Amino acid sequence: MIEDKLRSMIAEEIMFAKEAAEYLGISVQRLNKLVHKEELIPVRKSPSGTLFMKRDLDERKYLIATIGKEILLTALQPTLKINSPTLQEAVNYFTIQSYYDYAYKKTETNYAFITEKRDMINVPLTHYSEELAVYLGTDEDELGERYRATVRSFEKLMLTDQVINRTDEAYPFELKRLDSSPLFLFLRGNIKLLDTPIVSLIGTKNPTQEEKMLAYQITKFLGEDGYSIATGLSRGVDTVVMETAHSNKIPSIGVIGTPLNKAYPRENEALQKEVSAMGNGLILSQFSPAAPVKSWHFPIRGMVLSGISQMTVVVDVSLNEGDYKQIEYCLKQGRLVFFPFPRKGTKNSDWADKYLMKKGVVLYKDYEDFVKQFNLVVNG
Repeated sequence: MIEDKLRSMIAEEIMFAKEAAEYLGISVQRLNKLVHKEELIPVRKSPSGTLFMKRDLDERKYLIATIGKEILLTALQPTLKINSPTLQEAVNYFTIQSYYDYAYKKTETNYAFITEKRDMINVPLTHYSEELAVYLGTDEDELGERYRATVRSFEKLMLTDQVINRTDEAYPFELKRLDSSPLFLFLRGNIKLLDTPIVSLIGTKNPTQEEKMLAYQITKFLGEDGYSIATGLSRGVDTVVMETAHSNKIPSIGVIGTPLNKAYPRENEALQKEVSAMGNGLILSQFSPAAPVKSWHFPIRGMVLSGISQMTVVVDVSLNEGDYKQIEYCLKQGRLVFFPFPRKGTKNSDWADKYLMKKGVVLYKDYEDFVKQFNLVVNG
């Protein structure tokens, strides 16, 4: 008799994870997150399953029902103040982007549909949590958690960092004209450099001493001619260019393939910080602090690098796919590309040959010839 009562009590008071999730009206994934954050404590965790006391689940339901869902969510909100329409929209946008694996094209298409009848500029997207959860194929709790996670990631930004929208006056005009320009840019440093004439330099990650010297000479020449210098802050030629600009107080812009709060390669982390802090330097990223770093970020940042630049100088032809992608962006955008004569037998020389006769390409043999061609084509 006692054994039967005990069995009955266990059956009524103990629930497995799936039952507990159904009882609370949330997904098992959301339940696991509550456990991980210690907002809900199971009575037992084992390889065979996680057990919950019904009274603990009732307390959770009571908290939501009594205090109210909005007050509960407010209590869980991070401390970052969303104090501008641009910042509010950015948090909303990148929360939605997380459902599309941070891919830009899919996000832009779906975001355009979402914003047709909803205000994503002045209110948190959780204001529309019920309908957005259905559209995004998730539940309201999960959507709210992703929103709060995005806000927490924005807290990693420095107080002096700026987030600008494609509609803002500060957004680079030539970049804005491109169909594929990112909706938001994250900026750390002197944003006024975007209003200066800019030349981007690209080159191999493993330059020879001769190529390093060429990068140094061209950087100094362009700086003395009144240009700001932009690179992708990768290793190799990018590093030589940025160090040359930094040491000679030439205005410089690093367009990175990571969020502002990260650096790749890691050995350039200190250089990245120095550039943003030196007064005539700027670090620019199109990637939200919520986004993980992905390999495809680096080729597509070439579109932004070429988009903010009046022209691009290729230091050597031993480039990777991302560099050639930038050359394609430049030519498509109608920008000038200064290109060294490919030397037969060198790496990628056959690949480089296809650019020799393209409109917008200006060939040069060495540093002296570069100066000659630059003055002839640009300075007239």
